[in-house]
Amino acid sequence: PELSDEDPQAELAAWVIMLLGVLAGGLLLVGLLTRLAALLTLPIVAFFLLATWAGPAPNFYFYLALGVMTLAVLISAAGRTWGFDRFLAAKTKVKLLW
Repeated sequence: PELSDEDPQAELAAWVIMLLGVLAGGLLLVGLLTRLAALLTLPIVAFFLLATWAGPAPNFYFYLALGVMTLAVLISAAGRTWGFDRFLAAKTKVKLLW
């Protein structure tokens, strides 16, 4: 089926991607719940990578670099040095989301 401007699934997907991007970007900017924010952005980056996988897409390597950076934030202790996650890490012993 051909997508049109009136496709409700495309409009919903655009809103979800936009809201997740703004939420995760804000959380990453202040260093609050950095692992959760990276986990929220991982599917978005994966969708962008899949969308540019076939064919000559100039943004493919940009999205690949974004994916690697997202994985680095997800794995590392980002946010615990300069962000608000250091306050959460000092209060709790479970550090799955920050």
